[in-house]
Amino acid sequence: MLVTLRPLALDDTAAVHDWARLPESCRYQAWGPNTYEQTQAYVRAAVAAPPDRLVFAVPLDGEVVGSAELKLHGGHPSPSATGAWER
Repeated sequence: MLVTLRPLALDDTAAVHDWARLPESCRYQAWGPNTYEQTQAYVRAAVAAPPDRLVFAVPLDGEVVGSAELKLHGGHPSPSATGAWER
């Protein structure tokens, strides 16, 4: 399966919250389960992030099913790249 990424957008908040609220989706993450307000704050911060923090939506069949983040140090990806997805 080919994974497609696109920049996360404010319109993705509801889709992100669909999995960010689930304990099984964030079991191994430092966050969550999120309230809707926490998810809104995350998406807003991600959209407004500086250029060294790249946050992507993972769309599948027209539905956002996950997110991925890449942090750049000195113009290069760091080993701290993370992601979360539902499927």
